[in-house]
Amino acid sequence: MVDGDFYGNGGEKRIVGDRAALALVRHNEVSALSNALGSDNAMVRIRAVRALGACGVQAITPKLVELAKDLEASVRKEVIRTLGKIGREHPEIRDELRPILEVATKDGRRSVSDEAVRMLKRWPEEN
Repeated sequence: MVDGDFYGNGGEKRIVGDRAALALVRHNEVSALSNALGSDNAMVRIRAVRALGACGVQAITPKLVELAKDLEASVRKEVIRTLGKIGREHPEIRDELRPILEVATKDGRRSVSDEAVRMLKRWPEEN
């Protein structure tokens, strides 16, 4: 997998990048996607986060938690969205994820904080 397969500025190139990431998920290539998390390009990191959200929870949660501190707000927002989705699908790890989302509700970028609030509200109340 060439890092460039994740690049694209819209149109067909964007779709190719998304398809490349999803193909890696189908083939369980978590390591290739994990390597993309360290890219200098924010769009590559975002696509990798989206794709990793479809992989096994145990393999990706620690990697995504680190990206919750990314300098790029769009990456942080995608991480929060993905962690929220994981929390909905896997209630057994919500206690682990809740503090990360709660910290994100105080993020300096409103788009990130709003996304964190939205994700927390989508988790059903614990009984």
